[in-house]
Amino acid sequence: MQEQIDKRISQEQISKKANCDILTVRKYIKKYNIEVCYRKKDWLYEQYWKNELSLSEIGKLVNCDRTVISRWMKRNNLRVRSHSERTMGSKNGNYGNKWSDEQKRIRGERTSKIMKDPEIRYKCGSANRGKKFSKELIEKMHKHRPAESYSHTYSEETRNLIGKLSKEKFTDEYNKRIRSLMEERGWWIPLEEKADFSIYYQKANWVEKMFNRCNKEEESLLKEYGVFNPFTNNIGVVRDHMYSRRSGFKEKVFPKILRHPENCSLILNTENISKISRIKNNNTQHRSSNGQFYQDTNSVSREELFNLIKNYRKEWKEQEECLELIKKYEEGKRWIR
Repeated sequence: MQEQIDKRISQEQISKKANCDILTVRKYIKKYNIEVCYRKKDWLYEQYWKNELSLSEIGKLVNCDRTVISRWMKRNNLRVRSHSERTMGSKNGNYGNKWSDEQKRIRGERTSKIMKDPEIRYKCGSANRGKKFSKELIEKMHKHRPAESYSHTYSEETRNLIGKLSKEKFTDEYNKRIRSLMEERGWWIPLEEKADFSIYYQKANWVEKMFNRCNKEEESLLKEYGVFNPFTNNIGVVRDHMYSRRSGFKEKVFPKILRHPENCSLILNTENISKISRIKNNNTQHRSSNGQFYQDTNSVSREELFNLIKNYRKEWKEQEECLELIKKYEEGKRWIR
């Protein structure tokens, strides 16, 4: 019997050859301490971890079912690969495959249809709802990754391509369609319910991170203090509108002009706060969120900003539009809601 087992003949096949029940075969294996390779810890470890065979592949090797191999892995206290380990990289059945545009469209339609059900949407977020990750878990999730892996440096060519594609995608028609969808779902406040300054403030906000467009002095500041974060770095660097959005709103300057790179300056958050001159009386029309009255001080005047943009020679996806808007402003046209 030992000879037949060494030849990888299964217990079922042995029972058929001997014209006996499979239980009888197992009884004699146990009685005479006949060695079965897949019961040995060292052999299982070598096949599974060193040779990287699956449970099914090991089962085929010794003519038995994968459940038998799984059972002996547990008895020998051998860890089984997780789902992510089993399907990582080239081990994944879809590795190297790409979805066609038609497949993407069909999947998108199916997902949209399914996610209209509030109950399903709620279930999708139930795994971590109300939970807070511990510091130990966060460290475990990120300790294997270097800081550089969280950021990407794009070439000038790639940035230009991104700008071109973004300009083609985010048309006025596209933006109107997205707003209509978000308002319909209740995720965005309808425009007619928003204050004029709130709309202007949003439209004049930066459309890029801008940190990759800083000068040497700003780059040095960024390296020393890092980016501002209200929870972890409250003295860090922030992006500042040199000609403020409030001034732009007051003078009805087109908001797209204010988000031009020439209007962006990187300064410390403490410096940004000190720029705000608080006014004790309430003769101004501007009130902050905490009820205090204030006005912004500008680093450049409107005319200076216009000249800076006119003389701008670097790549900017909205450069031509900004020049056209400046021309309209100088002709007497103003921003209206």
